[in-house]
Amino acid sequence: MVTIDYSSIAIIPVITLILAWCICGYLFYRNYKKHGGVIKIWKAALVLFIGLFSFSINLNIWNTALKLSILPLGVWILYFVLKGKNRWQSYRSFAWMGFGFNFIFLVASLVTIPFQHWIFPDKNPTTFMANLENAKLITIHPSAKKNIVLDRKKLAGKFTHLKQREIYSDKWFSSLYEMSPSEINKKEEHFPYQLVGVKPKWGSGLPSPVLYIEKGGKGILITTSQHQLYYRLNDSVLREEH
Repeated sequence: MVTIDYSSIAIIPVITLILAWCICGYLFYRNYKKHGGVIKIWKAALVLFIGLFSFSINLNIWNTALKLSILPLGVWILYFVLKGKNRWQSYRSFAWMGFGFNFIFLVASLVTIPFQHWIFPDKNPTTFMANLENAKLITIHPSAKKNIVLDRKKLAGKFTHLKQREIYSDKWFSSLYEMSPSEINKKEEHFPYQLVGVKPKWGSGLPSPVLYIEKGGKGILITTSQHQLYYRLNDSVLREEH
């Protein structure tokens, strides 16, 4: 049985992609109607599909991969295939329309960027820690205190009080490869706890981040593929379990 994980879906890109296809479908239908039904619709659709092929350059804007079409490879292929059979004039508009659709998809991707960052800000802790239902605290260093558990309700109520602070990498993280195993065990780790089972907001499409809890329970370090964010709280979100 095949199961689909809907929790990792990126809803904003999906919506803009559907809208882009709707616009493309409408333009294709209008162009097809102009030909009065002389051309078979499946042939027009095939020509349009081939026209989509292009030589593109890759761009990266706000950590979003984009493709900018610059050479109409599909149009050139169709021209050489159809020009000798006097059919190029009939299908030319569909070929160029296919190439033009690449720019509709590019615009849709560009529109996605500000909406994605507005609805799912990638520097807001609530984006990455929206679902705490299965949150669990695990110790990752011998210096962690025993019988310490996460106060899930307390953490959920502290999101509005989280304050972003500067990260002191040199001070917090030592060069462990220069230390012996015994020195590593004796070292006082700044983030001896890891928070697992936390899920980001539904629809954000973001992977679950790596979350570390400070030894006093008043600091949270959020690590993603793009950022490392450190937040402080007024009260500890850890409690001792007896």
